[in-house]
Amino acid sequence: MKRLFFLATVIGCLSFMFKKPKKFKTADNCEFIPSGSMVENGETISVNAFWMLQHEVTNFEYKTFLNQLKTEGKTELYNKAYPDTSAWVELGGYLYPMKDSYFSHPAYNEYPVVNIPKEGAELFCAYLTELFKAKYGDVLEKFRLPTKHEW
Repeated sequence: MKRLFFLATVIGCLSFMFKKPKKFKTADNCEFIPSGSMVENGETISVNAFWMLQHEVTNFEYKTFLNQLKTEGKTELYNKAYPDTSAWVELGGYLYPMKDSYFSHPAYNEYPVVNIPKEGAELFCAYLTELFKAKYGDVLEKFRLPTKHEW
């Protein structure tokens, strides 16, 4: 259960650092998160500013990424990145319909992708980095998963 919710929130918060903030153009679907500090267990923790997607990664966006892997013949990476749909059943209750249709049925295209392995999330970050570099140039370093404190 922890894995389902953890991955849903983490993949939804893909973030990236930037090299030169003055030259950064506002990217589609991204939001600037300013730097700040917080106190946790008596310790002050500071976080640098970063950019983050404004929405969770959808099933449709993740399927597009998987289709790209398949098209490029990267079958091994495709298999590693594919969501574990059996995790729905582990939650208990009657979730068998979700196991069979949440990721594959078009009705769920705009829902957040869930049950993906960490390696799949990291591969998606690399894919997203390449898409943004093609569109905006070499302005950002890379998309990545946010740290615990950024989240």
